[in-house]
Amino acid sequence: MIWSLRVRRVGLLTSVLTAYVAVLWAVGEASLPLPSFLSGMAFLVPVADILPLGLAVAVLFAIDNDDSRLARLASRPMWLLDSGYILAVVILAVGASAALAAIGLQPHGYAAGRNLVGFVGLSLVLRAAVGGRAASGLVTAFVVVSLMFGAGSGGLHPWAWPLAPADDAAVAFGVAVLMIIGLASLPVQRARLVISQ
Repeated sequence: MIWSLRVRRVGLLTSVLTAYVAVLWAVGEASLPLPSFLSGMAFLVPVADILPLGLAVAVLFAIDNDDSRLARLASRPMWLLDSGYILAVVILAVGASAALAAIGLQPHGYAAGRNLVGFVGLSLVLRAAVGGRAASGLVTAFVVVSLMFGAGSGGLHPWAWPLAPADDAAVAFGVAVLMIIGLASLPVQRARLVISQ
């Protein structure tokens, strides 16, 4: 068990999670003015809405340190440990984001928590399809494309869910489904790695 915690970089991810909560609190209502290439105008994107990308990439980095010997010697399937590990990190981060929003220290806390769930779910789906390193890059590219092209003259495009308001129920449902699909893809990734070795 200790070896599996070391392989999954629990210490590093705990530090990143702590830093995420501290930075989420520190940025407050700070926004970045970004140009929208479709509407031709700049719009303000709250830093808290894109901050979860860093934690999602860190989660992917932590579970992508694959040691095939550990998987072969494990008494339980590693994807179960990974699922619990990912859920624990996401629940702690979303809980901290919601708590900061509830006490008024982070007005975008609910949107940050929702985006974290979506980014982690999307990265897990992409990890199963193309591998961990490529998934990190693709999730980051998705966020950049959403920021640059997600807002049109008619408002936000449906695929640009990271920019949606926190109270958008359809987006919340969509990212929850994305997270479920991402967690369900963990055994698929494990089977693909075992077969390739």
